Amino acid sequence: MTDLMLPLLDTSERRAAYQSVGQPIPVKVPLGRIHAHAIGFDDTVTSIIDRIASGLGGYVVTPNVDHVCTAQRDERLRSAYRDAWLAVPDGMPLLWIARAAGTPLPEKVSGSDLMVPLIRKVTKAGLRIAFCGSTPEVCELAAQRTRALVPGVQICAREHPTYRAGHSSADLRQSLAVLEAASPDLIFVAMSGPHQELFMQSFAAQLAPAVLIGIGGSLDFLAGATRRAPQWMQRSGLEWMFRLVNEPRRLAHRYLVRGWSIGPIAARTIISSRLRAKHARRIRVGPYF
Repeated sequence: MTDLMLPLLDTSERRAAYQSVGQPIPVKVPLGRIHAHAIGFDDTVTSIIDRIASGLGGYVVTPNVDHVCTAQRDERLRSAYRDAWLAVPDGMPLLWIARAAGTPLPEKVSGSDLMVPLIRKVTKAGLRIAFCGSTPEVCELAAQRTRALVPGVQICAREHPTYRAGHSSADLRQSLAVLEAASPDLIFVAMSGPHQELFMQSFAAQLAPAVLIGIGGSLDFLAGATRRAPQWMQRSGLEWMFRLVNEPRRLAHRYLVRGWSIGPIAARTIISSRLRAKHARRIRVGPYF
């Protein structure tokens, strides 16, 4: 049974499926019309390594503010989140929303921060990785940087297909064939959203037993092609501002137009979560006479 089937199962079946690979049942925290799992950084790394060992495949999404805003109107993205095996919060604003809603998330778990620790664990276990997405130049630079940081790493494929949901191409088919033949254990998918999530949803079963994880622009950070915000800006939830200043043409619409909808989405999430919690308390306590 693959985890892509789990959203179709009832609670008892989901519990049995997760316990069969020694994993706890994920606790989902609502964020608008998608979710993140309440899991910390170290547990995320361990869970992904365990998932690889299980041979079940599946994919990991990394929700951020843009995903939350996009998912309000994009059923395809919501579907990709429903089918994901794991969702880890990539953004301080999501932690603030969850805390205000009374459903706190342990910490920020970004794809950029996960990459090197995961690669080290995978390499230590004698497993192999692949890069999928970005550009040939960035993939090559990222591979060089990875080999310097993690001696002995096995990078078995570097593919950069052109992908748009619902469209197939010779380029895409060739990249999928290369990835299948290379048999990586962990695939880092570096595409823009929501194409990245739709790619993983569409091809996770085909690429199993590999585990796929969406990392967005993290490959550019690893390659040194794009600067990442200082740690203090990341901790303060200001990484978006740093990225906007450095990539205004690409990110202006995301942050200055689409991103403003996070306000009302956050308000609805907080109110809904607190009302559900209040209702649950009433049911547990029972009526007063």
